[in-house]
Amino acid sequence: MAKIEFHIYDLNLSSIRKRLLELSTSATNLKVKNKCESLISILDFQGPLYAEPNGIIYKHNTERLLPILIDPRSTMYHVFLQIQLAIIDVFKINSYLDYHFTAFEGNYYAKDKTEFVGMIQYGVYDKVSQNCFHECILRRQAIMNWVDSKRSKDQNEVDSYVFKEIAINEHFLPQFHALLKPYFDSKEHEVLEMLLKGNPIENPLSFQASCIKLLDAFHRLHHKNLILNSKKNLESWICRYFKGQKRNEIIELTENYVHKSISSANAPTAKPIPGLIEMLNF
Repeated sequence: MAKIEFHIYDLNLSSIRKRLLELSTSATNLKVKNKCESLISILDFQGPLYAEPNGIIYKHNTERLLPILIDPRSTMYHVFLQIQLAIIDVFKINSYLDYHFTAFEGNYYAKDKTEFVGMIQYGVYDKVSQNCFHECILRRQAIMNWVDSKRSKDQNEVDSYVFKEIAINEHFLPQFHALLKPYFDSKEHEVLEMLLKGNPIENPLSFQASCIKLLDAFHRLHHKNLILNSKKNLESWICRYFKGQKRNEIIELTENYVHKSISSANAPTAKPIPGLIEMLNF
């Protein structure tokens, strides 16, 4: 078997998992231990879905811990990147991001290096803040200092970058759209697909069932790290583009109502959209 060559700053799924296990084992704080275990579950959920550009699927072997290098073109790239940034030595963050900036050639979420900076600022940063459990302030400062250093080199290009209004993992988009569309008028099915792909639309779409089911679906996707945007951005996006049904009446979704559902630690309803749990347990 050929030896796998990799740089110390490459995204190596196995080494990230090993480090999280070490942190979990040595943790004396239950909150830190739970956070580590939560991140490990995210890795184990995403790992089997990782595919090289050549189409080869690599299933994560949690026992042998073989190096599994994550190609920047993978749609799971940002998931592993944000976890690594949450646990890496804070003083290495600048060099680490420089290395990935140099190697980056584009993927589903960011088509070039300019958009890579935007992806870090408007997507990855929020997730690191959410997943961080030590040296959080220094970590956030290091990330934004790196972003500022890139912005100052070409202010106009970085400022012109507009992060996708919603960034849902493309592997799940067709299935998720198929699950949602029966709850919308048939004339809105194509518009719904455009919306889920991150495109703006003119008028809000009406979800023709209890709105708690819609909020539950987005809550579960975000919890599984299948939505890159922060919870705050997700909540604003839902309010902007959806109406829901309550007591058989179509209502506008208020920020306060949406926030309570999306920010909840638990899923908003025990009766989700049929097929959603099966999709997420793939």
